[in-house]
Amino acid sequence: MNRIIKIFIYAALFSGLIPVFQFAYGQAEWKGISGKLSEYGRLNLQEKIFVHTDKPMYFAGEIMWFKVYCVDGTFHKPVDISKVVYIELLDKDNKAVLQGKIALENGSGSGSLIIPTSVNTGSYHLRAYTNWMRNFDAEFYFEKNIRVINTLKSVERAQKDKEETLDIQFFPEGGNLVENLESRVAFRVVDKNGKGKDFSGEVVDENGKVISEFKPLKFGIGSFLFKPLSGHSYYASIKSEGSEIINSQIPAAINQGIVMKLTGNDDDSLTIHIEQSQLNPGQNSSAVYLMVYTRQILKLGQEIQLLNGKGDYTFSKSLLGEGISQLTLFNSMGQAACERLYFIRPDQKLKIEVVTDSEHYFTRQKVNLALNATCAGSAIDNIDMSVAVYKLDSMQSVDPVNILNYLWLSSDLKGNIESPDYYFSNHGKEVDEAMDNLMLTHGWRRFKWSEILSEKPAEQAFLPEYEGFILSGLLSKPLSKLPVSGLQVYLNANGKLYSGTSSDKGLVSFYTKGFQDPSHIVFLASCKYDSSFNFDFDNPYSAEFSSRTYPPLHLSKNLKNDITRYSIGMQAQNIYYPKELNQFLEPPSDSLLFYGKPDITYFLDDYTRFGTMEEVITEYVRDAFLQKRKGKFQVKLLNVEQNAIFDEEPLILFDGLPVCDIGKIIDFDPLRLRKIELIKRKYNLGSEEFDGVISFSTYHGNEVVSGINPNALLLKFEGLQKQRQFFSPVYEAGQTEMAHMPDYRNLLFWSADVKTRHDGRNGISFFTSDLEGDYVIMVQGITTTGVAACTTKTFSVSGKTDGSK
Repeated sequence: MNRIIKIFIYAALFSGLIPVFQFAYGQAEWKGISGKLSEYGRLNLQEKIFVHTDKPMYFAGEIMWFKVYCVDGTFHKPVDISKVVYIELLDKDNKAVLQGKIALENGSGSGSLIIPTSVNTGSYHLRAYTNWMRNFDAEFYFEKNIRVINTLKSVERAQKDKEETLDIQFFPEGGNLVENLESRVAFRVVDKNGKGKDFSGEVVDENGKVISEFKPLKFGIGSFLFKPLSGHSYYASIKSEGSEIINSQIPAAINQGIVMKLTGNDDDSLTIHIEQSQLNPGQNSSAVYLMVYTRQILKLGQEIQLLNGKGDYTFSKSLLGEGISQLTLFNSMGQAACERLYFIRPDQKLKIEVVTDSEHYFTRQKVNLALNATCAGSAIDNIDMSVAVYKLDSMQSVDPVNILNYLWLSSDLKGNIESPDYYFSNHGKEVDEAMDNLMLTHGWRRFKWSEILSEKPAEQAFLPEYEGFILSGLLSKPLSKLPVSGLQVYLNANGKLYSGTSSDKGLVSFYTKGFQDPSHIVFLASCKYDSSFNFDFDNPYSAEFSSRTYPPLHLSKNLKNDITRYSIGMQAQNIYYPKELNQFLEPPSDSLLFYGKPDITYFLDDYTRFGTMEEVITEYVRDAFLQKRKGKFQVKLLNVEQNAIFDEEPLILFDGLPVCDIGKIIDFDPLRLRKIELIKRKYNLGSEEFDGVISFSTYHGNEVVSGINPNALLLKFEGLQKQRQFFSPVYEAGQTEMAHMPDYRNLLFWSADVKTRHDGRNGISFFTSDLEGDYVIMVQGITTTGVAACTTKTFSVSGKTDGSK
């Protein structure tokens, strides 16, 4: 329960930064809608994940490096709630090829994945999410397309359709067409891979009369004005080059309702035009209520009077927040009647300048580059950045998905967005119109009004992992498979002991503090339980998938030489540098066990060794009292707080795992024991209270399974991924170890942990490889206040003129 309360308190404090908005007009019930949205936001804090990969294409056997940025969904500030992010590489059928658990600290994490040699050549997608994000739509998990080439396997050939399949969709502005009222209708026509089509279209009525013509502006997306008349039906006729004419139904108009049209004005304002059909007899006026939100922050609330069913309202764009805003019209009954999105281009305050000491380098030459960061014109320090330097050629290009366009655009929209960087790297009237068409065709669905206005808040099945990952599963009896309820069980991993109690359905959860990838974990039941049990892990990875589609990988025959060159380079790396490519950072060592600092520690190497454990305990451990009654050993400790012997036995630990019978330890070889520690006061573990703790630790720390605790359950489990160290050869003068080895690296540099100093600067150096051509430096980063930036710079590499290497 404390864990649930913590996330709610954090969200409430966080939402305290949101200003309280007062309606210009309106009644208490309309303010109540705003209050419910604020409450929904407090209880449903949104996280966003962005993953920067070192490059967009890989060969089987290569390492994929990545940096994870975790921010809140409102202000885009790095958020320190979830401590684990789950990352997966999925094939076209959403089957996992690779999976990993990555540690997060202050909203930042990094890792690596080795592309297995068993995968087929093809198009894959990388996705990432936290456990908390699983409570919401999988459409808002991070995803990006990854291309993989395996020279040992052929490309999976997709069956070519006899006829081209097009996805044709129409989106009336506001949500519905209404009879006899004019609306703007957006459309989106894409192929089966989500790529926009160029075409010409006509709106035709049931008599074959052409009502209007239309064509896309960009990426198969556009819009047109349309007024459906009572008693008529309509369809669209679509003609694209190389395909037959396709007829598609226009959404049917409802006979009464409200329509909205949003138009921009020259004075940097917006006007919303509202029209309502069929007022009650004798009624010539009514009211609607406009609410405008930017990522759940209320920006504008206004009652709008309609005279003879029509009304306009003009407001400044400056009232809206940067990014996507949601405009919702409520009718007089408090029902959401119309809704659309509008985008305000963010002011790119953060500038990251990449300065190299040259525009051109020779092979195996040192590259020195400087990163200079400014925000609103002033130097800024401690920006969290990641930097990749890779080759640009027919195989690889600049990744179109970056932290800027993802956080401001893709992360808040469902479905595929073709070329998202187009909307940020270009400017002008056409780009603004294309962006507005995009807003009309990609609906905001991070929250639904039906959920917000519900009297009963939605229950969240997945808790935030704010300490480490939550390991959960089912306890059952081995033969009957019936659940074991009310059982206190313990989990030991990397010397840490966690406890949990099974529910009436046999479910148990352990709230870990993020142990790193142990090969095994050990389960043991409370000493009060004398039967065996099974434990089946819950799958920590999401079983929900987005509707996104990705284009298949098409490899031209002209790429044969490039593919061969890349493949040889990958193999050379793995052959000549196997040790360097598999070096990992060791996690910080913690000599203390889970119970913290003991009252006293006995290091047995400091004493003359005895031949039996009975002698060791009796002679060395002066505050432990060993007795043998009715042929069974018992041990009790001195209560240091009352200076009296405890009534019951302490918690007995052997290599961090509870032991029910001290007699098992009496038979152990004391020469394999390193130390004995005592806690000489009451100790609580889970729901059980013990009269102190006596802990025995061996030199190796893993002897608990061999005889001491034969009923312990040993299971394999993948913990948090260890940090792999990036390797790059050095060709400084006098360092000849690698001088005669081939160097075919297409990735020259990668770092997931680059920070600027107080003056906004940082320096990086690396060496070029033997591969000539153009290279790109890709830098992505974010400030502690949530300002993101991405920048690139290119340089070229050629062979030395004297022919030397």
